[in-house]
Amino acid sequence: MPFVLSTLSNAQNYTIYRKTQNKPGVRDQGPRVVVGQVKINGGANIANKALVTPKGVVTEVTADQLKTLEACTSFQKHKDRGFITVLDKDPRHEVEKVAKDMTEKDKSAPLTEGAMPAKEKVA
Repeated sequence: MPFVLSTLSNAQNYTIYRKTQNKPGVRDQGPRVVVGQVKINGGANIANKALVTPKGVVTEVTADQLKTLEACTSFQKHKDRGFITVLDKDPRHEVEKVAKDMTEKDKSAPLTEGAMPAKEKVA
């Protein structure tokens, strides 16, 4: 089973669509139909009930779900930017070790004391 390790703070629903009509020369070809959808868990850099803040979150996917993900441009962008890594073995016992080589936070991660901008002096 493949595993997806994510350093994104929010869960992502990666969706593949197809057009319902194929008319040559027509720009708007009608509504699109969902062909496949895979949810990847989020929650990295977010404190849980035990006040533990994970560096990455693991989602187990099937081979068919991985094919759907690989066909999704949004998934590819997240993977290229270092927020997503696909692994062959279960990384749950070494998430911190694997996640340290990935992009640390996305823009939706909460601010921490170290990330807060310095206060400007008021004249």
